[in-house]
Amino acid sequence: MKVCLVTGEYPPDVGGVADYTHRLGVQLLQLGHRVTVLTSKGKPPRPYRRANGEPDVLDTVDSWGVNGLPALVHAATALQPDVLHIQYQTAAYGMQAGIAMLPRWLQWRHPEIATVTTFHDLREPYLFPKAGPLRRLVTRQLLWGSRGVVATNLSDAQTLQRMIGAYPNRRQPVLEVVPIGPNVDLALASAQTTAEVRTRNAIPNEPVLLGHYGFMNRSKGIDTLFQAFRALRSVGTNAYLLMVGETTGVSDPTNRGYFAEMQNLALELGIADHLRWTAYLPPDEVSHALQALDCCVLPYADGASFRRGTLLTALAHGLPVVTTTPTAPMPEVRGEGAPLPTLEHERHCLLTPPGDAAALAAAIQRVLADATLRQRIEGGATQLAHVFSWPTIARCTERQYHELLTSGQPAVATS
Repeated sequence: MKVCLVTGEYPPDVGGVADYTHRLGVQLLQLGHRVTVLTSKGKPPRPYRRANGEPDVLDTVDSWGVNGLPALVHAATALQPDVLHIQYQTAAYGMQAGIAMLPRWLQWRHPEIATVTTFHDLREPYLFPKAGPLRRLVTRQLLWGSRGVVATNLSDAQTLQRMIGAYPNRRQPVLEVVPIGPNVDLALASAQTTAEVRTRNAIPNEPVLLGHYGFMNRSKGIDTLFQAFRALRSVGTNAYLLMVGETTGVSDPTNRGYFAEMQNLALELGIADHLRWTAYLPPDEVSHALQALDCCVLPYADGASFRRGTLLTALAHGLPVVTTTPTAPMPEVRGEGAPLPTLEHERHCLLTPPGDAAALAAAIQRVLADATLRQRIEGGATQLAHVFSWPTIARCTERQYHELLTSGQPAVATS
C-alpha cells in the first residue's frame, strides 16, 4: 500500500518524533509498502529520493498553522496515499494547531484516504499549563477527524478512550496501543571505545562514571539528578557525571532555557568540575558512551514510562538503570494482543520517587556497591527491551492499516 507519514520533524532534525518516524518508515518499506514522509521544509533541503532502504522525503511544509493548511492538503493528496499517518506531538509542530484540521479536511474531500494519528504525548504542557485547553482542543480535532488513532502507552490510551466514550453517538475512531522503540541501536563496544569515551571527555580512568541520556527538558528531573550527584560527591564517592547526547533538540524552545538553568545549578551546587556534556553525537558514538557508563540515571519528574525512548534505549543497552517510579499503571502497552511486562523494581531497574534526590543518591550507591544486584538488573533490562522491537512495531502498525482499509465506510465528520 502507499503510505504517507506526516511529521513536523525528521532527520537530520534531532528528536524523538523524528527518529520514530524514520524508523517506522524504514520498517514499513521492508514490509513491502511505498512510503513517503511529508515534513517541514529542510535547511538545507533534504533530498526527495533517499538512499536504498530509506523512505522518500517531501519537505515542502512552510507552516503547520491554519494559513499553511491549503498547501499541506495539496501536498498530501497529490501523493494519493492509501493511508496518511500523522505523528503528533505538540512541540514537533511548533505549537501550531493547523495540523489538527488536516484529518477533517481529508474526511470531507478525500474519504478514500484512511487517516491515522499517533499521539506521542498527551500530557499537559509542562511549562505552559494555560495552553492545556488548546492542547485538548487540538487532540479532539485530530481524534474525531481520524479513522484510526494510536496511543503509545496505557495512560494516553485511557485518556483517548474517555474522550471517545464521551460521544457514543459519533462514528468512533479505532483505537490501538502500539509502543515506541529504542532510539539508538546497540553498537559493538570494546575496552578501547570505553577508554576513548573517557579520554574525549577528560574523565580519568579511576572514578565511577554516572550518566544521563536525553534532552534537557523540565520533565527529565535534571535538578534532582544534580542534587543527588552532589550528595554522592559529598560522602566521598569519586564520580563524574556524563550528560550524553544533544542537549536541547530543535522542537521545544523551552529546552534551551532549562539547559541554561541547569548549567547555573551545576555551578551553584559545586559539581560543574565533575560534569561533562557530550553534545550531539552520531548514533554509534551515543551507544559507545552509554556502554561506558557504570550507571545510567533517568529521574523523570513525572515517573518512568514506556513512552520514553531514552529509557527504552538504556534498557536495550543492558545498562544498570536508576529511574523514577511510574505514575501511570503498568503494564503500559500491549504488543500483538499480548500484555507487555511491568517495569519492575530490582528486576529491570531501581525505582525511586520522583523529585527525591536523597532516595536517588541511595539507589545509585546500591547499584555501585552490589555487583549481584547490578548484574540482575542489567540482565532484566535486556530481557525487557526485547519486546519493544521495531519490526514488531511496524507489524502492529501494518495490521491497523489493513483493518482500517478493509473495515468498510470511513467515519463521517461531525462538528
